[in-house]
Amino acid sequence: MKTYKEFIGEAKQPKPDAPQTTSKNWERKHPGMKLHAYPSHNDTVRLQTLEVPKEQRGRGIGSKAVEAIKKVANKQNKRVTLTPQAERGYKKKLDTFYLEKGFKRNAGRNKDFSVSDTMIWDPKK
Repeated sequence: MKTYKEFIGEAKQPKPDAPQTTSKNWERKHPGMKLHAYPSHNDTVRLQTLEVPKEQRGRGIGSKAVEAIKKVANKQNKRVTLTPQAERGYKKKLDTFYLEKGFKRNAGRNKDFSVSDTMIWDPKK
């Protein structure tokens, strides 16, 4: 028989489809936005797409969406990976955006060969 503490602990466990649910909620809240995040491996959430329509940019919508995905991943103790795909002429700006959000480049001495994406965010421990 489970103790009360074990029972409550199981009830508080985040759902495995939480990243996908978060994505759908953001797309519903902001029509025209594309946000696709899903569990990739046992310890990873992959942020595949984040597109904010040009007329909605500069309002912090993308930043808040990234923070929401990170929050879900942090609750599950999973890292977030991504490979930025910028419009022509915006690659450096997009890289800077993700670096400011706490992502690190998956390259050089920090290279994690278990991940093919170019940027990684690790959960707070």
